[in-house]
Amino acid sequence: MSYVKPYQSDRQFPTAERCTINELLNHADDQNCSIAKASVASGVSTQLHAVKNTIERYIILEGEGEVIINHSTPEKVSYLDAVTIPAGMPQMIRNCGKHDLVFLCICTPRFEQKNYLNLEHHAVPYKTVSCEMHSELELAIMHGQQLNIHYLNGIDKKELCVMPLDIVSRSNKKDHSKAQLEGEFLLCTDSEGKTLEIRLDFIQSYSSLPAHQG
Repeated sequence: MSYVKPYQSDRQFPTAERCTINELLNHADDQNCSIAKASVASGVSTQLHAVKNTIERYIILEGEGEVIINHSTPEKVSYLDAVTIPAGMPQMIRNCGKHDLVFLCICTPRFEQKNYLNLEHHAVPYKTVSCEMHSELELAIMHGQQLNIHYLNGIDKKELCVMPLDIVSRSNKKDHSKAQLEGEFLLCTDSEGKTLEIRLDFIQSYSSLPAHQG
């Protein structure tokens, strides 16, 4: 029995996700993990998508780009940066450099096509929220009032305690496939100080927290 699976450069194939994939390790005998080498051409953004029941991790090998996870502010990535994408969370990566953006995609458990969701086909156009909600969020921002928020997090519902910072707008009218990346967003930080953007119409309910809670 061999414990080594040799690399085969001719096994790469283009995908509808707008990247090229070479599956280095993905078979039914090892359900715990899969590893693929992905390549995104210069100027290309991958498909807005989510993977159910699967945590993805990217290790950047070549090039530079930006990742957008859960509709948040784009974050720059380059050589040997590591990216963790929780299960079921909307995501995309774009190549901002002049050469291919190459990275390893490590999935736990292993990647299965049945768990892949193309969110561009199911993109939800922004729905304007009520003036009351807008005003209440602006007051919370003005007074530095922490909020407990229930919102749609990709394909799941999530509860989070946040400190609201601002309401920002984003427009992407030239590319309707990215409808879920436009609209108004609540810019906030979570209890660990991480900056998030939550689309206003994805917020299902919210309430103020006492000043001592985090």
